[in-house]
Amino acid sequence: MGDKKLRLRAKLFRLLDEERELRQVHRVILRSGAFLDSYAEKLLRGGSVEDAKFGRKPLAALNKEEVPVIKRLLARREAVVREICVIEEKLLPSEKYVLKSERRLRSRRRDKHKSV
Repeated sequence: MGDKKLRLRAKLFRLLDEERELRQVHRVILRSGAFLDSYAEKLLRGGSVEDAKFGRKPLAALNKEEVPVIKRLLARREAVVREICVIEEKLLPSEKYVLKSERRLRSRRRDKHKSV
């Protein structure tokens, strides 16, 4: 493996670690349970789980001091993901891949039984 690829891999691993850490901080801040208010209220009144309207909007559930922090965390996570994509584009083979969902395959068995 060339020196350039090793550097790209090292940078990729640093970015993955940073994204993991940002995700953990984000999860801790949002862990307050504020999203479950309407769910808990509905269950305490005797309603069914299916009838409960789940949660509030994430930023509305936070304290005013937490909102700017969450916005900055999300912005940094988006930037890290963009950097990861650029690195992966350089590291992945240049072959063109076609996903199964992009193919138009038809089963012969299905075509045989099709009514005309």
